[in-house]
Amino acid sequence: MADHINFAYERAKEHIEFTDRAVNWEVKKLFPKEYQASLRAIKIIDKDLKVNFTKDELVFLTYHFVNLENEKESLQDTIQVSKIISDIINIIQISYHKTLDDESFSYSRLVSHLRYFLIKKIKSNKPAGEQLDPSLLKLMIAKYPQENQTVQKISTFLRNTKGWALSSNDQMYLILHVWRVTHREN
Repeated sequence: MADHINFAYERAKEHIEFTDRAVNWEVKKLFPKEYQASLRAIKIIDKDLKVNFTKDELVFLTYHFVNLENEKESLQDTIQVSKIISDIINIIQISYHKTLDDESFSYSRLVSHLRYFLIKKIKSNKPAGEQLDPSLLKLMIAKYPQENQTVQKISTFLRNTKGWALSSNDQMYLILHVWRVTHREN
């Protein structure tokens, strides 16, 4: 992180900026605690070094704070996971023709589940462990057909972009999370 702050300082002195407002918005919504910590850190750094860091430095610093929570995750993994989560959330929102409440507990749980799931996919090529009873997935599909359709879109997206297949466990948990985030008022 110290190296990054040094490079950011040099970029700030040169007025070099990599602004991408969409990424800034996504990171703010996906990692609100880390984003707030980054805001506070940048205020301190700006004051101490007498520079003005740009919004893109806020995004990069947020990624570093996210990585501090998981030593096994690299900055590149965090960026990749953030992008995939954002794409999955977009799939859900398009499927339901609604904007998800990014302040809700269900949204936070969905993001946490996706983050854990994606890190596991990135770090491991091993097949999934013990599978739940297959009749549970059949029950979920029958009870939540719209959610299952959305999960199938997510599955297709992950297969086409990453070559990943969803296990029946993955599908079942995602069906539940999609239902929660689209149906519960928090």
